[in-house]
Amino acid sequence: MNFFKSSNATIRKRIGQLGKICKIVKLTVLFMMLGLLQVSASGYSQNAVFSISSKSISLQELFEKIEKTSEYKFFYNNNNVETDTEVRLDCKDQAIDEILDAVLEELPYSYKMLENNLILIHQKESQEKSGVQEIEKRTITGKVVDKAGM
Repeated sequence: MNFFKSSNATIRKRIGQLGKICKIVKLTVLFMMLGLLQVSASGYSQNAVFSISSKSISLQELFEKIEKTSEYKFFYNNNNVETDTEVRLDCKDQAIDEILDAVLEELPYSYKMLENNLILIHQKESQEKSGVQEIEKRTITGKVVDKAGM
């Protein structure tokens, strides 16, 4: 009979150990789910859409509006980008790149999407500048003479 009593105690002990293992498994699954949700949340900005409608909004106000409603941050040089420039914008459920393409199309600015939801606003390289650079690269040969031809 002692054999059966010790066997019941062993079984109870093992059941207790299984309960601990179940708790550990449950906690592990919980932490994994929380981790997956975090990864899902960080991908939000890449798929974010915006609805902005304004007959006259400055670039500064537009950038601030987007920054407040998303994880995007704008960077630009105040000396090169006139943020007081007023633009007309009417967009509904559009991605950030579509909005910036529409707004900056007629302006002398361009943008570049960087890592960590950073957007760099910079001046477009004008065709006149490119032409001047090509002219400056030409080699001119000849002979310089004075009034006497020497």
